Amino acid sequence: MLAPVVSVSRKTIVSHKQERARAKKAALWKKLCIDIVLLAVAGYGIYRFRQQQKILAETGISANELQIDPLLFLTSTAFVLGAGLFFIRLYPYLVRMIYWLGRKVWTPVPYISLIQVGRSRGQEQFLMLFMILAISIGLFNANTARTINKNMEDRIRYSIGADIRLQASWKTNQVATQAQGQQAAAMMGGSTDTRPQEPLRYFEPNFNDYLTLSGAETVTKVLNVDDGTIQTTRGWINNIRVMGITPHEFAKIAWFRPDLLPYHLHEYLNLMSEAPTAFLVSSNLKDRYKLEVGDTIYVTWGNQSYLEGTIYAFVDYWPTFNPKEGKVLKDEPGLVVANFSYIQNKMALQPYEVWVKKADGATDKQINDDIIKKDLDLRYIYYTDQELVKMKNDALLQGMNGMLTLGFIASMLISLLGFLIYWIISIQNRTLMFGILRAMGMSLAKVIGMLACEQVLVSGAAIILGIIVGGITGDFFIPLLQIVYSAADQVPPFRITAYGEDYIKIYAVIGIMITMGFMTLWRIISKIKIDQALKLGED
Repeated sequence: MLAPVVSVSRKTIVSHKQERARAKKAALWKKLCIDIVLLAVAGYGIYRFRQQQKILAETGISANELQIDPLLFLTSTAFVLGAGLFFIRLYPYLVRMIYWLGRKVWTPVPYISLIQVGRSRGQEQFLMLFMILAISIGLFNANTARTINKNMEDRIRYSIGADIRLQASWKTNQVATQAQGQQAAAMMGGSTDTRPQEPLRYFEPNFNDYLTLSGAETVTKVLNVDDGTIQTTRGWINNIRVMGITPHEFAKIAWFRPDLLPYHLHEYLNLMSEAPTAFLVSSNLKDRYKLEVGDTIYVTWGNQSYLEGTIYAFVDYWPTFNPKEGKVLKDEPGLVVANFSYIQNKMALQPYEVWVKKADGATDKQINDDIIKKDLDLRYIYYTDQELVKMKNDALLQGMNGMLTLGFIASMLISLLGFLIYWIISIQNRTLMFGILRAMGMSLAKVIGMLACEQVLVSGAAIILGIIVGGITGDFFIPLLQIVYSAADQVPPFRITAYGEDYIKIYAVIGIMITMGFMTLWRIISKIKIDQALKLGED
């Protein structure tokens, strides 16, 4: 801590004044182009990330199996610092350009401010870089927390598809036939009946029990079959998921993010409503098997007959459908969406799921209590709200949110303190100049106005750039969070989320900062006594 004092103690006041009067040499970081180097490092990080995402998409391997470049974790900070330094490199030229454009019209207040900032020889650069870093990183942390939480929430809603998704336990004729055969064989003392069993038939539970669930607003049947097969003119396609829906009911119940398809989900459902034999097919089948809109295909599964339909549209995503589940590209599952009524008329009865949309004010407990009261036998049930609660209570997620929130708050407080410290020291060092200006007849209001112009040129520019750089950093580098997920875990696709309330908080901190700064400046300047400021001395 005393090392700088040793070097300064060897200088006299005369040599110190002479050094200050000489033209200041360019900073070392400008000579070495550190700002350009940092921006290049950030660009390389983005390139490496995109290469890694391409590998994950093509191979389907887990993100844990792929070596992560440690440089990726430093790219966001490198970009913020590089962008801040690059702006500071250009800043003196911007001030000179502003001065030159209005040199014939500037009044004394902006004229003095521009001269002061233009001739400051970089004294304000540390403050500007400090504020750019604090605001940019604070905004980046806030957007990162929002993005992580929102994407995890979207993943849960997408995977379940509705407020509640369940399937009842369906009884079959084979269970009853086998039990009766074993009982008869035991009574006769002989072997079990080896005659061919009847074709598998399912007995549908009473669907009205679900239509009348307490707290349910809308209920629909959704068929999900995972072992489907498509027959086309070009051959057979296996590993197909077949989904049967009732379009007008599905539109009211299903959760779907509007940015996942070129058109709104309802547009695709309208196509199915108008044509009972319409099929929606996943886009990965289009590219892999050269399918086109208007093609006729035949769908089957198990021992069912073939279901004939026409392709009306291709979809990249669909509620609960994950096109990236395969280990490699050729194993990715396909999807065919058909009308439930059409499937029911052409195919044998198959167990279906029940999707439920809750009424306003209804709770999961209310619906669960009614299920218990009706003694409904369920194979499984998923509550979206309960899964969201589990996600938000996860210790790792809470710790990360706390860290990012604390980083946001700390950045704003540090920015506020740095702002006040700089301007207080700056005013105290310029007491003589203020005294001279007051002695020349400049009013206190004009002196405050001059400082206000300086704040706009220095602090205002740093604040605006900090917000811009923070937003750009979020757009470029928040997606790097995907490196910890495999391709299958990135459905629906990662989307950057920025809440307006975070920006409002930043604007509030900036408003408080500027208000406190003005009050402090006004109080200091109003106490300056001209006779004391103009005293003879080393100045």
